[in-house]
Amino acid sequence: MGRPLEDHGVSIVKYDNSGSWKRFAKLFLRKDKDTSNQHWHPTKIAVLRDLDLWPSCAEKKNDGTNPYGFLDRKSPNDQGRGGNLDYWETSDAQQLEAQISARKAQHKKDGEISLERQNVKIFVSDRWTFEFCLARYGLYTEACAALGVAEVNGTEDEKSTYIQSQVSKTDFAYKLGQVLEDQLLDRVQQAMDGVNQGENLALQKIEAARETRARFAEELRTNLPPYIVNAIDFATSLNQNSQDGGGESGGIAA
Repeated sequence: MGRPLEDHGVSIVKYDNSGSWKRFAKLFLRKDKDTSNQHWHPTKIAVLRDLDLWPSCAEKKNDGTNPYGFLDRKSPNDQGRGGNLDYWETSDAQQLEAQISARKAQHKKDGEISLERQNVKIFVSDRWTFEFCLARYGLYTEACAALGVAEVNGTEDEKSTYIQSQVSKTDFAYKLGQVLEDQLLDRVQQAMDGVNQGENLALQKIEAARETRARFAEELRTNLPPYIVNAIDFATSLNQNSQDGGGESGGIAA
C-alpha cells in the first residue's frame, strides 16, 4: 500500500486471547482525559479484531449438500448452556447488517465501557475473520495460490468459506504476502523492460518502476478488506494532538 510500517514507527503486537488486547489498549488511555485531547497519549493504537460471525454456508451438512461447510451448528443443552448459535449470522438479509453492527460495537467494549476512545481505535473485521475477508473482498485468487489449491465455483461467501477451511494462519499469511510481492516485482520488471528507447533510459526505468508500485498500491486499497486499509491508514497517519506538536504514528495490536 506504499506505507511501510517501519517508516512510520509502527509496531505489530500479537495478543493471544480475547482479553489481552484490553490490557494493552488501557496502557494508552489516560484517566479522565477523554475530552482533553491535549493530554492524550500521543501514540495511535489500532486494534484489529475478528467479527467471528459465521455465514450459513459454513455449516457442515451430513447429507453432502454443502461442500463448503465444516462447522457444526450446536444448540444449548436443556439447561440453556453451551451451544454456538450466537456465532451464526442471521438468515434474514435485512437483519444481518444490524447484527453485524451490534457485534462490532460489543467487540469494542470492556464490559459496558468502550475502549475505543482517545487515540485507541478498534477495527473489527467486516465479516467472519481476517482470512475470510482477504478472500471475500478481492484476494480470492491470490489466497488460492498461497494455499496451493484450485479455485472453486460458488458465491463470494462460499468461496471465502472454502479458503477459511483450508488456512493455517501463520503459513497462509507469509505465503500470501509472498504471492503479492511476486506480483509486484513481476509488474515492475515488465514496466522497466518496456522502456527501451529514448534519452536517460535509466531514469525512465526508475520512473516506470515508481509509477507501477503506486498503481499496485492503489489496486491493493480496493482489494483489501476495508477495515485493514482503515487500520493501516490510522496507525501510519500523524497525530496532530501530540503534545510536542510534531505528531506521532503508532502501533497495531492484531
